[in-house]
This record gives sequence, C-alpha cells and structure tokens, in this order.
Amino acid sequence: MKPRSQNSLTKNYFLNLGYQILISVLPLVTAPYLARVLEPDRIGEYSFAQSITSYFALFAALGTSLYGQRAIAAREARGEDQRQFFAELALLRAVCTALALGVYFAVILPLSENPLLTTVLAAQVLAVAFDVSWFFQGVERFQVITLCSGAARTLGAAAIFLFVKSRADLEKYALIIWGAALLGNAVQWAFLPALLRGDRLTRPDVARHLAPALKLFISLAAIQAYTVLDRTMIGLITRSDFENGYYDQAQTLITTLVALVTSFSAVMASRVTILLHSEETPGRQPVRELILFSFRLVFALGLPIMAGVMLIAARFVPVYLGPDYGPVAPLLRVLSAIVPIIGCSNVAGMQLLVPSGRERLLTRSVIVGALVNVALNALLIPRFRAMGAASASVLAELTVTGVQLYFVRREIPIRRVLRLLARYALLAGAMALAGGALCAVLGAGPWAMLGIMAACAVVYLALLLGLKDPVLAIFSM
Repeated sequence: MKPRSQNSLTKNYFLNLGYQILISVLPLVTAPYLARVLEPDRIGEYSFAQSITSYFALFAALGTSLYGQRAIAAREARGEDQRQFFAELALLRAVCTALALGVYFAVILPLSENPLLTTVLAAQVLAVAFDVSWFFQGVERFQVITLCSGAARTLGAAAIFLFVKSRADLEKYALIIWGAALLGNAVQWAFLPALLRGDRLTRPDVARHLAPALKLFISLAAIQAYTVLDRTMIGLITRSDFENGYYDQAQTLITTLVALVTSFSAVMASRVTILLHSEETPGRQPVRELILFSFRLVFALGLPIMAGVMLIAARFVPVYLGPDYGPVAPLLRVLSAIVPIIGCSNVAGMQLLVPSGRERLLTRSVIVGALVNVALNALLIPRFRAMGAASASVLAELTVTGVQLYFVRREIPIRRVLRLLARYALLAGAMALAGGALCAVLGAGPWAMLGIMAACAVVYLALLLGLKDPVLAIFSM
C-alpha cells in the first residue's frame, strides 16, 4: 500500500495549536470564577487529590501513547496495515486501566479523607482506556482530536458555570472536568473505521508491546515525578491546602503558556518519524533542519512569554484571581522560566530521541531530573513552601534539558541553537523594555494591564516583521 498524502505542517500545527489553546484556555476562562467560588483551600484539596489519581492514570497508559503514535506514524510512512496493531494496543490499555482502577479503589479510596472526590476522580483513569488520540496523531489527523475533545471540553466549561455554585460543589467540578475528558475520548472512536488500514484481525499478541511501551513508561513516570509530585509533596510536607491552592493556580497559568510553545511537538514528532522511515528521504539533513526550526519556534514564542509574565504578574493576579491569591504572583515569575526550558526539552526529547527509537536516553535524562526535583523539593518545601517547589521545578527542567542537549550534540549544531537563543533573547528584552516603560507610566487596573500586554505584542511582532524573521515561515510550511 502507498502512504496517504501528508497534511501540511502549517495545517497540523495550527490544528494542534488550536486544540492546545482550547484545552488550556478553557481552564483559564473558568479559573477566575472557580477561584472565587471554591476558594484557595478547596482548590488545593482538589489539586492534592488529583495528583494522586494521576499516578494511576499514568500506569493505565503505560507509555502506550508515545509508543503508539510513533509506531502508527512509521506504518503510515510505509503504507502498512494498522488495524492489528491498533487492536492490540487498545486491548493493552484496557487491561492496564482495569488493573489501575482495581488498585485505586482497593488502596486509595479507604485512605481518602474525601471518598466522594476520590471516587469521582477515577474517571481520569477510566478516560485512558477510551483515549485514541495517539492514533490520530500518528496519521496526522489532528482535526479529529480538535473537534471531539474540543467540543466536549467546551461543554464542560459551560457546565461549570451552570452547576458549580459554592464551596460544596468541589465534587461536581471534578465530575464535570473528567466526565468531559472521557466523553471527548469516546467520541473519537467514531472516526476510526475510515482511517484504520487493514482488514482481517488475527489472535491479538498484546505481550509483544509490553517491552517497548515500558521503556517509554519509565521516562513518563520520571517526568511525572517532577511535574506532579511537587503538588503531592507540598500537601504531605506543609499540610496546607492553601499552599497547594496557590501553587495549583500558578501551574495552571504556566501550563497554558507551555502548551502554546509545545503545541507543535506532536506534529513535528509524527513528521520526523515519517521522514526517518520513508524511503523517499535518505539521510538526516531534512530532520536536522526541522529540529532547528523547532528550536527557533521555541525561542521565538517562549522567551517573550517568559518576559511578559515577569513584567505583568503582580498586576495580573489580583485582577484575574482576586485579592486572596497574592502569593501566586511571585510563583508565576519563577515558574515562567520553564516555558522556554520545557520547549527545548520537547524538541530534543519528544521530537528527536523518541522518533529515532532512543527512549533509553530520554529515560536517563528525566530520571536525573526527577532525582534533582525530589531532592530539592525535600530541601526547599519545608522552608519556602510553594516557592520551594517552584524553584525545584525550574532547576529540574533545566537539568533535563541540559542532559538531552548533551545527548543530541552530535546531531544538532549546539552553537546554532545558542545563536537562536541569543537572537530571540535580545528581541524579547527589547519588548520588555518597552513594556517596562509603559508600566512606569500607566496605573493599576485591568485596562492598563491589557494595554501593556497589547503594546508588548505589537512591539514584538513589529520587530519580527521588520527583521523578516525566518520564524514567520511557519505560515508557509
């Protein structure tokens, strides 16, 4: 069979970007409302409980999302059948989900201080069994993910305003969030028959997928250790729902910004896999140029975002979350550094190491980062509380990125990457100077804040256009 024609990178990028913006912006739309209705301590209670549930969702997926996306993309490049592989991987995810739920209800539920919330959060684990977005990413059909999950999450956001009315509605909020995720995953199955290659199914051999999936699972488990464990450790060490509430709000905002910078990662990973397995693209020069463009995109987006957050955090938090969330502003300033840092690790790890089958190197880097994060959390959280966790997260992410860049140093010209970093750091610095001058002139309040943000965006875009910056080529790829 011949491979299907590929969608353009621009189309896939903006489809995935639209989806990432949607799933990130919807929480931002509801956050000011929830911050005032649920209040910091109940948000912190949810954050701690959900961090526990996420470990079981991680086991349910068992690394099959990245493994499945890469394998489907390789089969797509060679025009091979996909139906047997899909059936086996979907069965493996269903079995792992059942095991994860069994342990969750047997161990976590009896220990929970809020059994109802714990029971509702099980929907997060159940959603894994229905998630087939990895297949659509592999065949570069991002519009399916955007349509199904985007519509479900939009309905969920509307339901929050309709049904969450007081502090007592925390469990309703959890049910709406993960019920919408489950619905979005389930609807995607209707689009599978038209895209799955292959006819007959033979007896499934699930065991053959365990080893390659487990390699990626170890990496993802280590990543979880420094992206979710911080909330768990804040709760266990400080015993303060307020600290977790402040940290959760800061992380929610930063996660949205990270999604803007990394939204092209799944698109690029699928395209790199296709290039590596295609007989029509000998050598790795096309891959190298694609990866370098990814670094350019990371710096062009991530550095001005970081500068902007540092500039307006103190003005933004009281307007957006309310006067009870003052400690969120300094957390935002510290955490803003991870936006370009995670962007770089996504390029080196998810766009190069994983598509080329070097998961073991990804695993080594994230294990080092996890050890750094846990050690720093244990050292800093008792003294600095949420700020200690934020600092530990930045240093852990920086460690992971540094190790991954070392691993790919022979394939990617690091000097060119550093020159890109310097270029966009200067442009972001010029934008920040203009924004700082406006901050000195304009007073407080939402309109002044919006004016500063708009002016910064215009200045930065004008600089890119004036220099005819190569990053603008994203619109023609």
